[in-house]
Amino acid sequence: RPSVHPLMMMKLVALHSVPWWLPAAASALGVLTYFICGAMALASNAYVGGMAWPYISDTGREPPRYYVFAVGVTLTAIGNAYGNWLFWRETFGSTKRVCCASADVSLAAVGLVALSAPFLVSLACFSTIEYPTIHDISAYIFFILETIAVITQTVALNRTKWSTARTLLAQRLRNGLAGAYIVLFIIYLPVGLAVNCPWGRLSMRECIEEQQLGEEYCQSMELKSDPSSTKLWDYSGCVQTNNMRAIAQTLCVVCLLSFHGSFSINLAEAEPTSGSESAPERSASDKPAQSA
Repeated sequence: RPSVHPLMMMKLVALHSVPWWLPAAASALGVLTYFICGAMALASNAYVGGMAWPYISDTGREPPRYYVFAVGVTLTAIGNAYGNWLFWRETFGSTKRVCCASADVSLAAVGLVALSAPFLVSLACFSTIEYPTIHDISAYIFFILETIAVITQTVALNRTKWSTARTLLAQRLRNGLAGAYIVLFIIYLPVGLAVNCPWGRLSMRECIEEQQLGEEYCQSMELKSDPSSTKLWDYSGCVQTNNMRAIAQTLCVVCLLSFHGSFSINLAEAEPTSGSESAPERSASDKPAQSA
Protein backbone atom coordinates (compact mmCIF):
# COMPACT_ATOMS: atom_id res chain seq x y z
CA ARG A 1 0.00 0.00 0.00
CA PRO A 2 1.61 3.31 -1.02
CA SER A 3 2.45 5.72 1.80
CA VAL A 4 1.29 9.32 1.89
CA HIS A 5 3.84 12.11 2.13
CA PRO A 6 3.66 13.87 5.54
CA LEU A 7 3.16 17.27 3.87
CA MET A 8 0.26 15.90 1.84
CA MET A 9 -1.14 14.37 5.03
CA MET A 10 -1.10 17.76 6.78
CA LYS A 11 -2.85 19.41 3.85
CA LEU A 12 -5.45 16.65 3.74
CA VAL A 13 -6.24 16.90 7.45
CA ALA A 14 -6.40 20.71 7.25
CA LEU A 15 -8.73 20.50 4.25
CA HIS A 16 -11.19 18.14 5.88
CA SER A 17 -10.85 19.31 9.49
CA VAL A 18 -13.96 21.09 10.77
CA PRO A 19 -14.70 22.79 14.09
CA TRP A 20 -16.79 19.88 15.36
CA TRP A 21 -17.23 21.64 18.69
CA LEU A 22 -18.96 24.71 17.20
CA PRO A 23 -22.63 23.57 17.40
CA ALA A 24 -22.22 22.42 21.01
CA ALA A 25 -20.29 25.58 21.95
CA ALA A 26 -22.91 27.87 20.38
CA SER A 27 -25.72 26.05 22.16
CA ALA A 28 -23.86 26.06 25.48
CA LEU A 29 -23.27 29.79 25.08
CA GLY A 30 -27.00 30.35 24.65
CA VAL A 31 -27.84 28.44 27.84
CA LEU A 32 -24.98 30.11 29.73
CA THR A 33 -26.18 33.56 28.64
CA TYR A 34 -29.63 32.90 30.07
CA PHE A 35 -28.27 31.66 33.40
CA ILE A 36 -25.85 34.58 33.71
CA CYS A 37 -28.60 37.12 33.01
CA GLY A 38 -30.96 35.28 35.35
CA ALA A 39 -28.35 35.23 38.12
CA MET A 40 -27.64 38.94 37.61
CA ALA A 41 -31.36 39.74 37.74
CA LEU A 42 -31.78 37.66 40.89
CA ALA A 43 -28.73 39.22 42.56
CA SER A 44 -29.98 42.75 41.84
CA ASN A 45 -33.54 41.87 42.93
CA ALA A 46 -34.80 43.01 39.52
CA TYR A 47 -38.53 43.30 38.88
CA VAL A 48 -39.66 40.52 36.53
CA GLY A 49 -43.38 41.19 36.28
CA GLY A 50 -44.38 39.63 39.57
CA MET A 51 -43.53 36.11 38.38
CA ALA A 52 -41.73 33.31 40.20
CA TRP A 53 -40.11 32.20 36.89
CA PRO A 54 -39.31 35.10 34.53
CA TYR A 55 -39.52 35.16 30.77
CA ILE A 56 -36.06 34.84 29.24
CA SER A 57 -36.13 38.30 27.68
CA ASP A 58 -37.00 39.96 30.99
CA THR A 59 -33.73 38.73 32.50
CA GLY A 60 -31.76 40.75 29.94
CA ARG A 61 -33.87 43.83 29.31
CA GLU A 62 -31.73 46.44 31.15
CA PRO A 63 -28.00 47.25 31.34
CA PRO A 64 -25.66 45.69 32.24
CA ARG A 65 -27.64 42.48 31.71
CA TYR A 66 -28.80 43.77 28.34
CA TYR A 67 -25.25 43.78 26.93
CA VAL A 68 -24.59 40.23 28.10
CA PHE A 69 -27.93 39.11 26.65
CA ALA A 70 -27.54 40.88 23.29
CA VAL A 71 -23.96 39.73 22.69
CA GLY A 72 -24.51 36.18 23.93
CA VAL A 73 -27.68 35.59 21.93
CA THR A 74 -26.19 37.17 18.79
CA LEU A 75 -23.14 34.89 18.93
CA THR A 76 -25.43 31.92 19.57
CA ALA A 77 -27.54 32.76 16.51
CA ILE A 78 -24.48 33.04 14.26
CA GLY A 79 -22.86 29.91 15.70
CA ASN A 80 -26.00 27.80 15.34
CA ALA A 81 -26.59 28.90 11.74
CA TYR A 82 -22.99 28.13 10.77
CA GLY A 83 -22.97 24.89 12.77
CA ASN A 84 -26.07 23.68 10.94
CA TRP A 85 -24.42 24.37 7.61
CA LEU A 86 -21.23 22.56 8.68
CA PHE A 87 -23.31 19.55 9.70
CA TRP A 88 -25.06 19.49 6.32
CA ARG A 89 -21.80 19.91 4.39
CA GLU A 90 -20.04 17.11 6.26
CA THR A 91 -23.06 14.78 6.17
CA PHE A 92 -24.56 15.37 2.74
CA GLY A 93 -22.12 17.64 0.90
CA SER A 94 -20.61 14.91 -1.28
CA THR A 95 -23.77 12.86 -1.87
CA LYS A 96 -25.40 12.68 -5.26
CA ARG A 97 -28.13 15.30 -5.53
CA VAL A 98 -31.56 13.84 -6.19
CA CYS A 99 -34.73 15.90 -6.00
CA CYS A 100 -36.46 15.66 -2.61
CA ALA A 101 -33.76 13.36 -1.19
CA SER A 102 -32.62 13.70 2.41
CA ALA A 103 -29.84 16.08 1.41
CA ASP A 104 -32.29 18.55 -0.14
CA VAL A 105 -34.78 18.35 2.72
CA SER A 106 -31.99 18.80 5.25
CA LEU A 107 -30.61 21.77 3.31
CA ALA A 108 -34.04 23.39 3.40
CA ALA A 109 -34.00 23.06 7.20
CA VAL A 110 -30.53 24.62 7.32
CA GLY A 111 -31.87 27.52 5.24
CA LEU A 112 -34.74 28.03 7.69
CA VAL A 113 -32.30 28.14 10.61
CA ALA A 114 -30.21 30.73 8.77
CA LEU A 115 -33.37 32.72 8.03
CA SER A 116 -34.40 32.63 11.70
CA ALA A 117 -31.02 33.91 12.93
CA PRO A 118 -31.64 37.63 12.19
CA PHE A 119 -34.93 37.46 14.09
CA LEU A 120 -33.15 35.92 17.09
CA VAL A 121 -30.63 38.77 16.98
CA SER A 122 -33.49 41.26 16.65
CA LEU A 123 -35.39 40.00 19.70
CA ALA A 124 -32.16 40.13 21.71
CA CYS A 125 -31.25 43.68 20.68
CA PHE A 126 -34.77 45.17 20.86
CA SER A 127 -35.77 44.84 24.52
CA THR A 128 -39.26 44.20 25.82
CA ILE A 129 -39.46 47.58 27.54
CA GLU A 130 -38.14 49.83 24.75
CA TYR A 131 -39.35 48.06 21.59
CA PRO A 132 -42.03 45.55 22.67
CA THR A 133 -43.69 45.22 19.24
CA ILE A 134 -40.45 44.54 17.36
CA HIS A 135 -39.34 42.16 20.10
CA ASP A 136 -42.58 40.16 20.09
CA ILE A 137 -42.84 39.92 16.30
CA SER A 138 -39.18 38.84 16.07
CA ALA A 139 -39.75 36.19 18.75
CA TYR A 140 -42.85 34.76 17.05
CA ILE A 141 -41.18 34.60 13.63
CA PHE A 142 -38.05 33.03 15.12
CA PHE A 143 -39.94 30.27 16.91
CA ILE A 144 -42.16 29.53 13.92
CA LEU A 145 -39.19 29.25 11.55
CA GLU A 146 -37.25 27.11 14.02
CA THR A 147 -40.24 24.82 14.57
CA ILE A 148 -40.57 24.21 10.83
CA ALA A 149 -36.79 23.69 10.63
CA VAL A 150 -36.77 21.14 13.47
CA ILE A 151 -39.62 19.16 11.89
CA THR A 152 -38.04 19.31 8.43
CA GLN A 153 -34.59 18.33 9.67
CA THR A 154 -36.00 15.48 11.77
CA VAL A 155 -37.88 14.09 8.75
CA ALA A 156 -34.76 14.32 6.59
CA LEU A 157 -32.44 12.68 9.13
CA ASN A 158 -34.88 9.86 9.89
CA ARG A 159 -34.80 9.00 6.18
CA THR A 160 -31.03 8.70 6.45
CA LYS A 161 -29.02 5.54 7.05
CA TRP A 162 -26.42 6.19 9.75
CA SER A 163 -23.15 4.28 9.49
CA THR A 164 -21.97 4.31 13.12
CA ALA A 165 -23.51 3.63 16.52
CA ARG A 166 -22.67 7.15 17.73
CA THR A 167 -24.41 8.91 14.85
CA LEU A 168 -27.42 6.62 15.23
CA LEU A 169 -27.55 7.43 18.94
CA ALA A 170 -27.29 11.14 18.12
CA GLN A 171 -30.28 10.85 15.81
CA ARG A 172 -32.34 9.10 18.47
CA LEU A 173 -31.40 11.90 20.87
CA ARG A 174 -32.52 14.49 18.29
CA ASN A 175 -35.83 12.69 17.85
CA GLY A 176 -36.51 12.95 21.56
CA LEU A 177 -35.45 16.60 21.69
CA ALA A 178 -37.57 17.45 18.65
CA GLY A 179 -40.64 15.83 20.18
CA ALA A 180 -40.14 17.63 23.50
CA TYR A 181 -39.50 20.94 21.73
CA ILE A 182 -42.71 20.74 19.69
CA VAL A 183 -44.83 19.95 22.76
CA LEU A 184 -43.27 22.80 24.73
CA PHE A 185 -43.61 25.18 21.78
CA ILE A 186 -47.35 24.44 21.62
CA ILE A 187 -47.70 25.07 25.37
CA TYR A 188 -45.66 28.27 25.18
CA LEU A 189 -47.20 29.99 22.15
CA PRO A 190 -50.51 28.68 20.73
CA VAL A 191 -51.98 27.29 23.95
CA GLY A 192 -50.25 29.75 26.27
CA LEU A 193 -51.47 32.81 24.37
CA ALA A 194 -54.98 31.38 24.07
CA VAL A 195 -55.46 30.79 27.81
CA ASN A 196 -53.51 33.80 29.04
CA CYS A 197 -55.13 37.11 29.95
CA PRO A 198 -53.86 40.47 28.60
CA TRP A 199 -51.02 42.04 30.55
CA GLY A 200 -50.26 45.74 30.90
CA ARG A 201 -47.69 48.21 32.14
CA LEU A 202 -46.80 48.56 35.79
CA SER A 203 -48.18 51.87 37.07
CA MET A 204 -45.91 54.48 38.59
CA ARG A 205 -47.74 54.20 41.91
CA GLU A 206 -47.35 50.40 42.01
CA CYS A 207 -43.70 50.73 41.06
CA ILE A 208 -42.94 53.12 43.91
CA GLU A 209 -45.37 52.08 46.64
CA GLU A 210 -46.16 48.39 46.15
CA GLN A 211 -43.03 47.04 44.48
CA GLN A 212 -40.79 49.58 46.26
CA LEU A 213 -38.36 49.71 43.36
CA GLY A 214 -37.23 53.21 44.29
CA GLU A 215 -38.58 56.53 43.09
CA GLU A 216 -35.48 57.34 41.03
CA TYR A 217 -35.60 54.00 39.24
CA CYS A 218 -39.35 54.19 38.63
CA GLN A 219 -39.03 57.72 37.25
CA SER A 220 -36.32 56.49 34.86
CA MET A 221 -38.77 53.85 33.64
CA GLU A 222 -41.54 56.40 32.97
CA LEU A 223 -43.58 55.68 29.86
CA LYS A 224 -43.38 58.82 27.70
CA SER A 225 -46.87 58.40 26.27
CA ASP A 226 -48.38 57.90 29.74
CA PRO A 227 -46.48 59.40 32.72
CA SER A 228 -48.70 57.49 35.15
CA SER A 229 -47.25 54.20 33.85
CA THR A 230 -43.78 52.71 33.57
CA LYS A 231 -42.15 50.76 30.75
CA LEU A 232 -42.14 47.66 32.96
CA TRP A 233 -44.65 44.88 32.22
CA ASP A 234 -46.94 43.57 34.95
CA TYR A 235 -47.99 39.91 34.60
CA SER A 236 -49.61 39.65 38.05
CA GLY A 237 -53.13 39.50 36.58
CA CYS A 238 -52.47 35.94 35.35
CA VAL A 239 -49.49 34.72 37.33
CA GLN A 240 -50.21 31.00 36.90
CA THR A 241 -50.56 31.02 33.11
CA ASN A 242 -47.59 33.35 32.68
CA ASN A 243 -45.43 31.13 34.89
CA MET A 244 -46.56 28.17 32.77
CA ARG A 245 -45.58 29.98 29.59
CA ALA A 246 -42.25 31.15 31.02
CA ILE A 247 -41.27 27.64 32.17
CA ALA A 248 -42.36 26.17 28.82
CA GLN A 249 -40.36 28.88 27.03
CA THR A 250 -37.20 28.10 28.99
CA LEU A 251 -37.44 24.33 28.45
CA CYS A 252 -38.38 24.92 24.82
CA VAL A 253 -35.21 26.94 24.22
CA VAL A 254 -33.04 24.39 26.06
CA CYS A 255 -34.44 21.58 23.86
CA LEU A 256 -33.93 23.65 20.72
CA LEU A 257 -30.34 24.53 21.58
CA SER A 258 -29.62 20.91 22.52
CA PHE A 259 -31.05 19.79 19.17
CA HIS A 260 -28.64 22.06 17.32
CA GLY A 261 -25.77 21.23 19.67
CA SER A 262 -26.14 17.50 18.98
CA PHE A 263 -24.70 18.07 15.50
CA SER A 264 -21.28 18.19 17.17
CA ILE A 265 -21.57 14.43 17.72
CA ASN A 266 -21.82 13.85 13.98
CA LEU A 267 -19.07 16.34 13.16
CA ALA A 268 -16.73 14.73 15.70
CA GLU A 269 -17.44 11.32 14.19
CA ALA A 270 -16.48 12.63 10.74
CA GLU A 271 -13.29 14.31 12.02
CA PRO A 272 -10.17 12.63 10.59
CA THR A 273 -7.41 11.56 12.97
CA SER A 274 -3.77 12.49 12.50
CA GLY A 275 -2.92 8.93 11.50
CA SER A 276 -5.50 8.49 8.79
CA GLU A 277 -4.57 8.54 5.15
CA SER A 278 -7.85 9.93 3.92
CA ALA A 279 -10.96 11.56 5.21
CA PRO A 280 -13.51 9.07 6.51
CA GLU A 281 -16.59 8.18 4.59
CA ARG A 282 -19.62 10.37 5.09
CA SER A 283 -21.59 9.25 8.12
CA ALA A 284 -24.93 9.16 6.37
CA SER A 285 -26.63 8.21 3.14
CA ASP A 286 -30.17 7.94 1.93
CA LYS A 287 -31.84 4.73 2.98
CA PRO A 288 -32.13 2.39 0.03
CA ALA A 289 -35.60 1.94 -1.33
CA GLN A 290 -37.35 -1.23 -0.30
CA SER A 291 -37.82 -3.74 -3.08
CA ALA A 292 -41.35 -4.79 -3.98
